[in-house]
Amino acid sequence: MAREAYRSLYGDLAKLKDDSLLKDPAAGSGDDDEMFQLLLAVSDWVDHFCNRYFYSKTQTMEFDGSGSTRLLIPDLVSLTSLKEDSTDDQSFNETWAAGDYWLEPYNAEPE
Repeated sequence: MAREAYRSLYGDLAKLKDDSLLKDPAAGSGDDDEMFQLLLAVSDWVDHFCNRYFYSKTQTMEFDGSGSTRLLIPDLVSLTSLKEDSTDDQSFNETWAAGDYWLEPYNAEPE
């Protein structure tokens, strides 16, 4: 995958080279691949340490609820559909209408 395709880098190669001891223009780009891998590793570490991602990603998520009226989920930008497996057979047979639930940030500042 091309370097430009990575959406999770929290820095860029040019900035790393400009603000470091690697300012020597004669050094060229010989170490760019290794430095890019370092940026990627640090970015992945940040994601895992914070237990969240700081970029948009599309995925299907499954959660086990405890039967309470709230289900805390990770950061969410949008929701396409919400389905429930009410028979516990992995069929997700019940689709909730948009008016059947509220999305609210559980850790938001009080208004």
